[in-house]
Amino acid sequence: MKIVISIILWLVLSFLIYYFIFSNFDEQFANILVSVLVAISSLLFGTYLGKLFKEK
Repeated sequence: MKIVISIILWLVLSFLIYYFIFSNFDEQFANILVSVLVAISSLLFGTYLGKLFKEK
């Protein structure tokens, strides 16, 4: 259950951040920023999920 909630929270937060970035910056800069953020957040989220699975 903890894993499902964390995935949903991550998706919602990601969507809000991307929406904020695209509404405030020009498109080319926003694309670069989003791809960097996707890489970082995926890495962090993957690490977090790995820890959750290890606990089980």
